[in-house]
Amino acid sequence: MDGRAADAGGPLPSGTRRHASPIWNPACGLCRITIRAPKRDALADWLRERGIATRVYYPRTVPAQPCFADLGRAPGSFPVSERLAREVLSLPIYPGLRPEQVERVAREIRGFYERTPAGTNADGGNP
Repeated sequence: MDGRAADAGGPLPSGTRRHASPIWNPACGLCRITIRAPKRDALADWLRERGIATRVYYPRTVPAQPCFADLGRAPGSFPVSERLAREVLSLPIYPGLRPEQVERVAREIRGFYERTPAGTNADGGNP
């Protein structure tokens, strides 16, 4: 995404990789751009209602997986990973995505954050 997408109210990258992680998969020719999004679940619902697909690839940390339950790690043991698991959202991106489609995704994200009061994430915690 280019600089125009950065005007979406903060969650999209603006020349930095701090908030986004583009990943290219040559096996299927798809790329994924993942953003940190306060109120991630509400944003995903907002976008879905407007016909824009999103995905959460890692909804919980590795230590929170059931197969690691016997390690006895309590919630809060990995605060950064846990925060990211609540915030990351992958947006649609692929080679045939037209500039006007990119702009629409950015416009809808901006619209969500303009209409949604700031202050909490989907889990009720602070952003």
